[in-house]
Amino acid sequence: MSRRIYLYLFLGFVLLLILTGIYIFVFIDVGSGGEEGPPSELGGYVLAEYISGEAAIQSLGSIHAFLPSSEYIVDGLVAVYTKDGDIVHIWMAVFISEEVALNLTQRMYLKMSEGSSQYSIPETLDLDDLTVYYGSGRGMYYFFFSYGKSVVWISTSDPTSVKNTVIPELLDYI
Repeated sequence: MSRRIYLYLFLGFVLLLILTGIYIFVFIDVGSGGEEGPPSELGGYVLAEYISGEAAIQSLGSIHAFLPSSEYIVDGLVAVYTKDGDIVHIWMAVFISEEVALNLTQRMYLKMSEGSSQYSIPETLDLDDLTVYYGSGRGMYYFFFSYGKSVVWISTSDPTSVKNTVIPELLDYI
């Protein structure tokens, strides 16, 4: 593909992020990270905004075709963390069982491994006993994994920091 197409894809992704942020601030009750919310800091990144519960479940369902029926989802989190101009986006869905979470993660991996998406074919990374899938796409790096009943997707511009500090600290929260 020509560089112009990549530029258009990147600009489209940036526009999508901006519109998502506007939607969250205008239409959804955004938390500021209290005792009930996600950690106020992960790997040196500071929590900028988040939605949880039913609002997060609806947000996750509206952007993800792989999600099973909402009757299988019991909780959700969409969070944005920032540090020195870098952004970490976290999307997390909590399901009724570990089996449902693992099944979804495997389906995501298999579908993305076909190479027909806007993301690179995922590679695997073993962090202790956790298998994390990672790659790049839309101008960012991504990580996804299942942990207990949760499925987590993280996008970032700084994959090293996410791998070394954000994911381990997030696991303590989950």
